[in-house]
Amino acid sequence: MKDCSKCQSKDIIKYGFNHVRGEQIQKYKCCSCGAIFSYSDRLPSIQVSDEIVCVCMDMYFEGVSYRTIQRHLKAHYKIHVSHVTIYYWIQKYSELIKRYVDSFKPKLSAVWQIDETYLTAKGAKTINGRKYPHGFWLWVCIDTGTRYVLDMHLSLDRSQQECDIFFENIKKAAGGQLPEIIASDGQDA
Repeated sequence: MKDCSKCQSKDIIKYGFNHVRGEQIQKYKCCSCGAIFSYSDRLPSIQVSDEIVCVCMDMYFEGVSYRTIQRHLKAHYKIHVSHVTIYYWIQKYSELIKRYVDSFKPKLSAVWQIDETYLTAKGAKTINGRKYPHGFWLWVCIDTGTRYVLDMHLSLDRSQQECDIFFENIKKAAGGQLPEIIASDGQDA
């Protein structure tokens, strides 16, 4: 049974159809709040097919530029869309996908791998009034059984305080599950 998209009431009735690109989508009316809504597998508020948006997102996350994606759509799908529109699609639907993916609770294995690496950056960076001329530390924790990334943490230094923050984030991401072994390369924090 579906819930009302506004008030989450289960007291809803069928209320006709929406017709989108030759497709009938069932509409519902909430008897509690009077809201009219529909459920579909389509992405909300988009004029092109879901496939086109997915192609754009896939290409973007493969490292392709917005303008190259624009040229690809024009050449292969005969769709003329602005590179700015593609940018807005990526921003909007990345957040939608992130919320969906964040709801996953993986079954973690008994061994987690933790490592940190130093990332160099061009030029001096000033953050909160402090000058950092070289780069940043990236901390990563991966479940070795599922290859699920539990957390990634970017810090300015490799201090005990940053290590504690990283481990707190890992505990939150794991949802109370703890491993039997945490493997590391043995570097001191």
